[in-house]
Amino acid sequence: MKRIHIITLAVITGLSACSEPQTPAGDPGDAGSLAIVELKNPSEFTRTDETTRLGLDELGLTADRNFRIESDGVEVPSQLSDTDGDGLVDAIVFTTDYAPAERRTFEVVEGMAIATAKRTQAEVSIKQGGEWEGKEYEGGNFVNVDGFTQPPQSTDHSFYVRYEGPGIESDKVGYRVYLDWRNGFDVFGKLTNAMVLQDVGQDGYDSYHEPADWGLDILKVGDAVGIGGYGYWDGEQLIRVAEASGRATRIVENGTLASTVEITYEDWQDGNVTTDLRALLSMQAGSRLVRTRVEVAPELDNVAIGIVKHPDAEFIAGNLEISGHAWTWIATWGPQALADGDLGLVLLFRKGEQSEQTEDEHNHVSVMRTGNGKLEYYFGAAWSQEPGGVSSREEFVAWVEQEAEKLTMPLRARIRTAKTDAETGGDIDTGTALSWSRRLAESEVARLGNSLAFDGYDETGNRTARWSYTTGLLAQAMDDLSQATGDPKFADWGRATLDSYIAEEGEIRTYDASLYNIDHVNSGKMLLRYIERTGDERYRQAAAAIRAQLADHPRTSEGAFWHKQRYPWQLWLDGVYMGMPFLAHYGLMHDDVHAIEEAVGEAIIADARLRDAQTGLYYHAWDEKAEQVWADPDTGLSKYFWSRGMGWY
Repeated sequence: MKRIHIITLAVITGLSACSEPQTPAGDPGDAGSLAIVELKNPSEFTRTDETTRLGLDELGLTADRNFRIESDGVEVPSQLSDTDGDGLVDAIVFTTDYAPAERRTFEVVEGMAIATAKRTQAEVSIKQGGEWEGKEYEGGNFVNVDGFTQPPQSTDHSFYVRYEGPGIESDKVGYRVYLDWRNGFDVFGKLTNAMVLQDVGQDGYDSYHEPADWGLDILKVGDAVGIGGYGYWDGEQLIRVAEASGRATRIVENGTLASTVEITYEDWQDGNVTTDLRALLSMQAGSRLVRTRVEVAPELDNVAIGIVKHPDAEFIAGNLEISGHAWTWIATWGPQALADGDLGLVLLFRKGEQSEQTEDEHNHVSVMRTGNGKLEYYFGAAWSQEPGGVSSREEFVAWVEQEAEKLTMPLRARIRTAKTDAETGGDIDTGTALSWSRRLAESEVARLGNSLAFDGYDETGNRTARWSYTTGLLAQAMDDLSQATGDPKFADWGRATLDSYIAEEGEIRTYDASLYNIDHVNSGKMLLRYIERTGDERYRQAAAAIRAQLADHPRTSEGAFWHKQRYPWQLWLDGVYMGMPFLAHYGLMHDDVHAIEEAVGEAIIADARLRDAQTGLYYHAWDEKAEQVWADPDTGLSKYFWSRGMGWY
């Protein structure tokens, strides 16, 4: 019987093999039920005020109807949200608490959400009814507006914008941005959980520098970017967004649970380049952090973000010995507030997006890589005087570490929707499965286009497209689907994508054999298929280069391939999938018995070293030297079984 591989779709994200799922609150489609959402806390600590943002598209919903969130029949406060700032509602947001490892079930139902207490706020206020006298605005009264473009005469201390720019706050802390050449990010320390921005600066232009019942401005920004401000690194200093032909701001959303401010800069003169910059600053209820999304066009490779340097504050850095996709941080802590108490300031970012950690006279500086001109990071402040505030360095570091883990390990989700149930309610047979495979593949081709081809931009990976295991995996799935359906368009898409990497002489663009990365072997499987079908010499040369990598690839003492050169003495379960099918197939094609023996030997070693005798499950990785932080000091094994790795194996 011929084995046919087809693409299938399963939404089974993150459910633990060690705990029983709860019984759903109902079935989608029952009496107004639109979706069932199961969420699990993957951390060993309580997550308080954890915000979940569900896209309307993943719920099968549109913004022209009313719906809300319930848990065990009790409504959970929620808010419709505009995630990307395009003026269209695209998500529903709700905030709840989770005990360690707790799983909770929620139901999306028909109906208008109840009004709840306001826990976030975004605003900007300008004077109206007066007139300009040089650079100062005389007379008039402050009026909140949805947004405005900075007049050409407006600059610092023009008395035109209340507290000098847009503001955003949660029930924990507030921030303001100087909408002028300084482009500083400042902190309002709060002595209350209530919303306060609406009153700040109303009783005198800079009255917020003096203590009030609500709190005060607690950060001296000076010539720095403050907390989380952006600019560019010229090799010696962080240059603020000072020279721009236009600045504007608008309130994207001013909600109970989530609020967002947009700031745009036209023709920013950053060195020898003129750039347009757009920033979205968002806050969630119960959080001190501001999610910051920056877009620059054209793209820059020296965007910098920073924290103001104060002489009495200690600089602290998070762990960098982590995956590039994981979140890490830099911070300062100490008596750096313009008020009593200690103040902690933090920047959180993906480790792989930081190219350099440095400093200048005024700032601790993280120089960042932008993917396709985009950068996402968070900044935040923790003042010891806030209600329930962080009172010590140890508490501050623990809070930051937990926030980094929450970003790296979001809530695990399983979603079941009425729309999906309606689409999949019939009997499942081969024809149905192929129909779904075709629909999924057509969706992927339409969504991806040529973005994964050489010189494209991989939005999922947030990087320039390159020769990677995922590209070959997808091309193989598409090729298998074409074989199953007889429709060549899927295979053609996969081959065109991989072809873009193969130069005339068979060189593989972006592939570096000296990295000895077993993942980079996976796409070679498709080269062997193409050789068998076409005999094209380019494919032969490219495949031979991959085979040469495996000939020299470093190995454990038993002969298992290291996962990567930079992961020495480590055998990973997924590496068996990445490399051994290629090696065995190449050996068969070239009568290379040694290659076949090595492929078989890898599987034997993996079974012996990674398989758990009691459960029959496979650990993710083994470090022969037991030196890695994740390795058991006695066995060298990682702590976890990994479902996807076992699936590949």
